Amino acid sequence: MSEAGQLFRRSGVHGWLILSGGIPSFGGEHAELASRLLGLLDLARPPLALYAEHKVSGALAEFLEEIELLLGVDFEHVSISEASRELVESAGLILLADAGPEAWVDAIAGGPGPDRFSPDWLIEGSVLLLVGSAAAAAGTWMYQESQDMLLEGLNWLPGSIILMEDVDPAATQLTERLLSEEAPVYALGLPEGAILAVGPGAEVEVWSGEAPRIILGKAWRQA
Repeated sequence: MSEAGQLFRRSGVHGWLILSGGIPSFGGEHAELASRLLGLLDLARPPLALYAEHKVSGALAEFLEEIELLLGVDFEHVSISEASRELVESAGLILLADAGPEAWVDAIAGGPGPDRFSPDWLIEGSVLLLVGSAAAAAGTWMYQESQDMLLEGLNWLPGSIILMEDVDPAATQLTERLLSEEAPVYALGLPEGAILAVGPGAEVEVWSGEAPRIILGKAWRQA
């Protein structure tokens, strides 16, 4: 396993986990996104949009339309609290995008254990695309900037804290304190234009012109 694969351990052994700092499109700095998705997806399975609050912005609606045109099939739209494992396994692309990170943690972690949505539900040919705040919820911790505090995340990328937009991973005392601990921890800064893809075989790829920023914690630096 590569060093990057060791760092970016993830939940689930099938499918791809994609983290996007903002709502992408199939042009500009994300020109290769469409071809990447087509190369990974089982195109016989339709796309699925899961919602925590069902708030669809104009930019998100446009991206959903782009995907529907690319795949030639409409999204199924479902609240994540109502999503079954069978439904997720029947989808090719599963997209989470509409709410803040705390809403995603409340909607998913608050569900009953065996029926709680997880990347463990992905099968071969699946892609789980986490956009914006949904990506921020995927770490072990998430940073609440308004109150300058750390909250528990979904732990889909164990040992990580994922910081969005203009939050510098090295700029907060809480993050610095976390990175100084003995446990294997890292901070992932995910600007709006950055896309990071983590595959089932420990593949780690950047799918954007803008790269994520990674700061290793003390344990990783001394490994």
